[in-house]
Amino acid sequence: MPPVTLFKYRELSERTLDILRTSTMWFATPASLNDTFEFNVPYYIPLSAHEVVKAYEARFDITRVAQRLLDAMMRHAGGTPFEPTPRFVKNFLTQATPEDRRLYAIGFIHFYRQQGLTTEQIVQHIPHVDGMALTDYLEKELREAARRNHAIGEACGVCSLAGTPDNRLMWAHYARSNSGICIGITFDEQDLSSTGLIPLPVAYETELPKVDPMQFFDRSSDNVVEMLTLLYGTKHVDWAYEREFRLIAPGGGNATHRIPGRITHVFFGEKLDPHKFPDIRNAVHQDTMPDFFVMMREPGTWNYVPRAVDLRDA
Repeated sequence: MPPVTLFKYRELSERTLDILRTSTMWFATPASLNDTFEFNVPYYIPLSAHEVVKAYEARFDITRVAQRLLDAMMRHAGGTPFEPTPRFVKNFLTQATPEDRRLYAIGFIHFYRQQGLTTEQIVQHIPHVDGMALTDYLEKELREAARRNHAIGEACGVCSLAGTPDNRLMWAHYARSNSGICIGITFDEQDLSSTGLIPLPVAYETELPKVDPMQFFDRSSDNVVEMLTLLYGTKHVDWAYEREFRLIAPGGGNATHRIPGRITHVFFGEKLDPHKFPDIRNAVHQDTMPDFFVMMREPGTWNYVPRAVDLRDA
């Protein structure tokens, strides 16, 4: 991955100068951010009978389920050999625990599949097996997974960065109406991989995310990234102008963390007093001095353009 430069818009303050002095930034908790949906996106999980069948068929190894189910039936039979007659099965299901009824239904899903039935046909049979036990248990698992993910998210630290240094709204909203600065930080893959921070580009959506139930149980790296983006990096499209990129510090909210990159650019707002430029330049403490620019209006357009400022002798 080639190096990427991201930007932090800030009003001019001691905390902002501390970023330049120490190469650290504040990681806020989600609850302190300005969007009430942060880390609390109301996603939609379709839970039809088809999804239930596919979820249990994919997640459970029939050889393990069969052994556990056989043990449960043996206990029901008092530890003696039994014949699985319809009467025995009905009596077993009547007295079985919810977990044992779930095992029985999962076993039947695999049995019907081995008989060549389609998902649609299996769905037709599930009510006769106790499909509600499957649905209820899956809903319980998903609620618990959602609770765990929310709890993890609440304790995370979030550092929000932007994709460009010339966004008019960002200058107005986050840099005290163009009187602050914008700090450009260049990251490379090695910088990021050497920390415990999670880099996360924000996705912007018009509709609520739709989640496959299986995604909560899939531990593959691709799915983990997709779920992190959905749970901790999805915002309404109204925020798309920010082109936000996040650094997530698991369990590290309300704390400063070292920036895993180099400060390579500093942009001065159009209304920043030029007499403050040298103080900002002198706050930088790193081996390589960043490039300095002042944002100017481009004639005949609505745009800002950066003009280089020489502060070597400041």
